[in-house]
Amino acid sequence: MANLEYINRHGVWLEGNVIPLGSNLNPKKMPPILTLESLDPLLGSVAGLFYETTQNGYPVWKISQGLRPGDPLHQTLLGHFTNEQHWELISASRVSNVLSHGDLMITVGSALCNYQHFQDLSLGHETFSQHRDRLADIAKYASLLRPLFEAEPLRFKWTMIESEASPVRGKNPFKDIDWFCAALQSIEKRAANLASNPEGLQEIRFDAIQPLSNTKKSERQYIWEPIFRFWIRTTQKVGYSEDGPIMRVLRIIHSTLGIAAPNADAVRQAIKDFNGRPRANRRLAAPKKQ
Repeated sequence: MANLEYINRHGVWLEGNVIPLGSNLNPKKMPPILTLESLDPLLGSVAGLFYETTQNGYPVWKISQGLRPGDPLHQTLLGHFTNEQHWELISASRVSNVLSHGDLMITVGSALCNYQHFQDLSLGHETFSQHRDRLADIAKYASLLRPLFEAEPLRFKWTMIESEASPVRGKNPFKDIDWFCAALQSIEKRAANLASNPEGLQEIRFDAIQPLSNTKKSERQYIWEPIFRFWIRTTQKVGYSEDGPIMRVLRIIHSTLGIAAPNADAVRQAIKDFNGRPRANRRLAAPKKQ
């Protein structure tokens, strides 16, 4: 139980990326960042669930072995889910210990982020070349605008930002101008770097990591299949029923994203295809070795 007390004393940040224990982190600013791989030897299969609290101004996940359905679990879970939806995800996924709960949060969080990332980039509607060309144009016009603006003698007469809600708001025109010029310089530099670095742009777009299949919808690739792999990791059978646990989880995620409910026939077919690739599925679902 000493390990559980340690985690509860220091807090946990769950991240999708693997950050080994012993990484160079500043404990005065944030709690240790752990992943399922590093939690495994610490917690084994400790019964209980994670709940969110704050520590030193940061959100952290701690462990409780006395939570009951309906009890508060989080303040900002993934920025989207209600407490009721969180409990529904736990119930539908048959989560019974902190490791499976952490895996569920990482899986759902990654699905949300990946889907939104690809939708924001409009992948499938815009080619890589079109995206790179636009970034090159952004860099070009930012580099043209900045010296023109800096040379304009009336620039200090302008109120840069009118919005009351803005953190930078025209009270000091000199600071406004400095901020605007610095922003243009940063935009120029970053856009130019991405436009001239195809590998870096592909990585940010996830092209090289998880390219969108021409035969799959983004919902299937970035939401449904990660949930199927989570089912395998928790030793559950990936099967379909209209009001079954997988459909319940998918409906919650779709609702959270504000997109149409998952099509039953499409999910049924996706599960059939998924179960037809048992070796590939086991390989993708298996935890990565350090």
